[in-house]
Amino acid sequence: MKYFSYKFCVIVILLISSFFAFNLFAQCENCPYHENCTVVAKTNISKDKLKDINNSKHLRLNAARNVKKDKEISKERKKVAATVDVKRRMKFPIYALIFTVLAGIFVRNKILRNYRKVFLFFTLIFFGFHGYYAGPCLCPVGNFQQLVIFDGNIINYFVSIASLLILLPITYFFGKVWCGWVCHLGGLQEFLYANNKIKVLKSEEAQKVMKIMRIILVAVIIIHAAFHQARTFCHIDPFKAIFTLSFVDRPLMIVLCILTIVLSLLIYRPFCRAVCPIGLMLGLVSKIPHAHKIIYSTDETKHISNCKACVNACGMQAISNLENSNNKKINDFDCIACGNCLSKCPANGIGLKTNKKTDD
Repeated sequence: MKYFSYKFCVIVILLISSFFAFNLFAQCENCPYHENCTVVAKTNISKDKLKDINNSKHLRLNAARNVKKDKEISKERKKVAATVDVKRRMKFPIYALIFTVLAGIFVRNKILRNYRKVFLFFTLIFFGFHGYYAGPCLCPVGNFQQLVIFDGNIINYFVSIASLLILLPITYFFGKVWCGWVCHLGGLQEFLYANNKIKVLKSEEAQKVMKIMRIILVAVIIIHAAFHQARTFCHIDPFKAIFTLSFVDRPLMIVLCILTIVLSLLIYRPFCRAVCPIGLMLGLVSKIPHAHKIIYSTDETKHISNCKACVNACGMQAISNLENSNNKKINDFDCIACGNCLSKCPANGIGLKTNKKTDD
């Protein structure tokens, strides 16, 4: 009985000891210094060495935390920078929206139409000389090239073509007033024009040549930008050299700059007629049913026989007489909705109205 009691007591003591040992081991495993304790137990490292190991581990943990914090801060900074960049890049497209809507209102008022040159001069300074320095410049051709340039970021893509996306609905509801009232490229050419009297440059053959040139050059601009995935026109843009007054070491840019100035003196808006793709695109918008554009009245009483007031007033030569008729035909691709024909018509037989159906 005594033996049984002694054996029983030993077993109970062993069980209790095992329980406490297991519990202590479990707590030790959860301790952050468990690995160091194991190392000390195996290699008999001194307490000072153990402190150094623990301190280095703390340093590594803090370094890891700092790296994580730096990454989070970097992400936040990138988000803020991206937001600021979007706001900066959207500044001029928003101004373009405001000015083009105002132009659409001005062109419908006979008195306000008289101030078109003042309006155009202001936009020339603002979008031209100021725009190229304040940046990013509102380049119609460069933005047109952006249609076929995609960097993988859908937000950047839509921001890059924002000015074009804005112009499309405005042209539909207000007419093609961007070209005649707001565009700084067209404004520069218009103020350089010196009322040329050389008939060859005003002939129908010259107009046909410039139309063919525009189709070819627009195709080249699109294909080149799509192939290189870059706004290649910016490297040879003659207007950039003029507005920034900076002639970099690019002979082709200098040649095109001189050519643009000389032709603008002799031809009314030569770049608009022979190169600019925006006029073609906005002309297509004018073809959409119910789009607003320059249209002749269907009221026959407002048609004056042999009257060429509107034809003579159109610097773009977008208006032509139909054979054996008093009616006129307006080329939507050449028309810039300047409103000169509206002001010169003695019978008010022309206006900026809605086209009810597509042209044949």
